[in-house]
Amino acid sequence: MNKELEAENITNMVFDRNAAAGHQWDGALNDLEASDGHDDVALHDNCRMDHRVSIERERNVLNSPGLTRDIDGSGLKAFWMNYGKPLNPKPFGSTLKTDEHACFDPLNRNNIITNGPAGFDQLVHVDSFNRLLKFAARNHLFTDPNIFEDEFAKISNCDLTLRNLGSHLPDNNIFNANVDKLATELNGQGNDVVRNTVLLLRRTLREYKPFWWACFAEEVAGYIQEKDWAQLCLALGLGHFEEEEWILIWRYNVADAGQLYRPTMLETRASPYHYPSPPSSDYGVAMPLNASLPACREIAHKALPDGVAAVARVGELVQIKDFAGEKHQQFNELPKTRRAHNNRLKREFTETEDNEWFERHKYTI
Repeated sequence: MNKELEAENITNMVFDRNAAAGHQWDGALNDLEASDGHDDVALHDNCRMDHRVSIERERNVLNSPGLTRDIDGSGLKAFWMNYGKPLNPKPFGSTLKTDEHACFDPLNRNNIITNGPAGFDQLVHVDSFNRLLKFAARNHLFTDPNIFEDEFAKISNCDLTLRNLGSHLPDNNIFNANVDKLATELNGQGNDVVRNTVLLLRRTLREYKPFWWACFAEEVAGYIQEKDWAQLCLALGLGHFEEEEWILIWRYNVADAGQLYRPTMLETRASPYHYPSPPSSDYGVAMPLNASLPACREIAHKALPDGVAAVARVGELVQIKDFAGEKHQQFNELPKTRRAHNNRLKREFTETEDNEWFERHKYTI
């Protein structure tokens, strides 16, 4: 084992590096580890384990505004939930444009996938129509709401007013009922109307262009063919989705995605459903919310340009059904789910560097 990794106390590692006593996050990570919340403990474990965050990126993060030395567990969690988002302050010294996520900072260049798939291979990106509309209605990130509504009237017969949608928040029941009505009406008017509505939403959101998570189409083709949207979301570890949400699915060529990145815990908004992939893996590995499902490779890239997204959209808006029960059971048994995924990774990744990584972090499982 590398001497730098021969930790006096292996549980004090941060980003798979030996962190001497006195690391800025020691207190906060101890808070998370001692929490009764499965999500807090998972965040603690990911922060200890994730070897893909370079020392340069860690130092950069340590200098971010708002990340004080006396930060506690809840404060660190809140920081990770907002880290690197467009329109928020960038990490200290960042050279990013205002519309780019911190995933694409040059300090993350070690996660660029250099020996990637062929350009004709296909990727799938899954997103929530409910969340896209909620983001728009809640944050008022429109150049002019009237522009959207005027343009929307030209492509659809639906009576959508963003102000009306937003006025029902934070009552999610009324909001989601209105989204149900809207999605049903859009589907009834055909795929072209659905596609044009989504593209209009994307264009009208000023500079909000987040990165996309994606998987390989061949690994989820069966779920899509069978229209089993719940199993698709379970297989991809999309635990932040809810029962009866409407989802959007893009299918497109690798060549259209641009630069591909291996995701790190910094891109997850503190998600407990993320699990770092082993050192020898060329990609991320999604943690299925059902251990009987095969794990899918995952990557991150910049959101597709509108022209590509327009032709990559897959059909109509679709609704997740029969999802909540199994998802909630898996969250209640999250430690068991994470152990099962860890055991799967141990079987599939057996290089020396992988075995040493598993050994270093056996205390987190």
